[in-house]
Amino acid sequence: MKVKRKIIIVGVVMILHALQKGVLSQEPLPFKCYQDIKDVGEIFCKITGQRRFMNIIWQDLVLMCTTAYSNLSIPFKVTEDQIVICPDDLEKKFDTWKREWLRNEIQAKNDMCNCTEKHR
Repeated sequence: MKVKRKIIIVGVVMILHALQKGVLSQEPLPFKCYQDIKDVGEIFCKITGQRRFMNIIWQDLVLMCTTAYSNLSIPFKVTEDQIVICPDDLEKKFDTWKREWLRNEIQAKNDMCNCTEKHR
């Protein structure tokens, strides 16, 4: 009986510890402005040949790729806190920035296709 009680206590302690550490909780949903930053980072890294978006340097608000030889800065004044809060006006700026990079991606694909067609 005492062994069974000890096992239950140990189990409860382990579950409580896991809950406190967030192990059993879901990941937080990404906030909208940061999702736009990640999407732009993916496009930038892909069309510059730097593989994938790796991270953002929060102090400088610079996007880094996995093979970082060229970084991308956010083209408008913004703070880390504003990115987390993501007010509507800022969300619109990030959406516009993302649309511009989507156009850049399409143009880069078209340019590459045209270039390879000329050299065949």
